[in-house]
Amino acid sequence: MSILLAGGAGYIGSHTAVELIKAGYDVVIVDNYDNSCPEVINRIERITGTRPTTYEADVRDIEAMMQVFSENEIDVVIHFAGLKAVGESVKKPVMYYRNNIDTTLTLLEVMEEYGCNNMVFSSSATVYGEDAPVPYIESMGRGKCTNPYGWTKNMMEQILTDAANARKEMSVVILRYFNPIGADASGLIGEDPQGIHAYTRWVNIELNINETKYPHIQFQDGIAINPYKECELLYLPVDIIHELPIASDWNDINRVISENEAIRAEVNEAIGLEWKKMATSQKKRYLKEHMG
Repeated sequence: MSILLAGGAGYIGSHTAVELIKAGYDVVIVDNYDNSCPEVINRIERITGTRPTTYEADVRDIEAMMQVFSENEIDVVIHFAGLKAVGESVKKPVMYYRNNIDTTLTLLEVMEEYGCNNMVFSSSATVYGEDAPVPYIESMGRGKCTNPYGWTKNMMEQILTDAANARKEMSVVILRYFNPIGADASGLIGEDPQGIHAYTRWVNIELNINETKYPHIQFQDGIAINPYKECELLYLPVDIIHELPIASDWNDINRVISENEAIRAEVNEAIGLEWKKMATSQKKRYLKEHMG
């Protein structure tokens, strides 16, 4: 069976490619590398011993996608392609609507042309909206989204639903999830997002967020509800982090390391220096050099 991964060089796509190849499927990747890089393909090959068939192309380009389908017998499309930064979507809504919805329409048109009837769509739990009760369940309807990125997912789900209703032979599976974290055990692939500070990359993390320390985060029964919503997570290059608050700038990062003994001990061991004795310029230089 041949599976097309649209946007397959990205974070979730690359990990999916590895697992599919390990399971014995033929994988075809189409990606324009807007938010990924060609090196990912080399690393997928290093992990699996198999190099996936790869096309550098924009999924919106119908001629390019026609070529992909004409050269491969695609049985299933897994649709990861699209822009995904919430903040950027607020600043550039038209770009997000044009890019994300066009990828979906192009895929549907080409799939119909070549008789491919199976799609898995990478959606988002943001489609439930802010007013939906927690925990979310699949039977809930889509709610009112808070940003253009979320609305593109919402709209694409509707487009896929309508397409599946019109074509009885078509099967669509929609996956809704929150912010994924982690990396392949090899360490060769993981998240490398564009447009964020170098010190917010590369970690294993454990979250321990409580109501007393973070009153600005909405909680239900002591559990943080989407704590990623308003700020970036602080990522540290340590194996175990016992407590990880939200940090959105340098002062927060320095405070977290300086005040938390467990985190500070890990950092001290990693850098071979006492964090509290380092000058601010040294700390920033370390973060830039070792966490970028």
